[in-house]
Amino acid sequence: MTDLIALHHEYEDRMLKGQALFEDIEADIDTRGDLDQDEKAALWLCAWAQIPVARQEQKAMQFAGLSPSSSPKARGCLRRNAYCIVREWI
Repeated sequence: MTDLIALHHEYEDRMLKGQALFEDIEADIDTRGDLDQDEKAALWLCAWAQIPVARQEQKAMQFAGLSPSSSPKARGCLRRNAYCIVREWI
């Protein structure tokens, strides 16, 4: 059985020390066969939390197909929807 807490600390340390980008951690989590989907989601969310908020927003906008020039209303809607999704998930 995988020790999720130890794995979380390993990923967090690698990111904070600049040894790995979020994308590296995300790829590692995705390829692990010893984790179920809930465990992968939890580790992904912990890694996501290490990204500066401005970069989180930028990545979320890219994922949603919005550009930096999108209207403030569209960006606000993205924030509210992301917040609601995370609140439902936890």
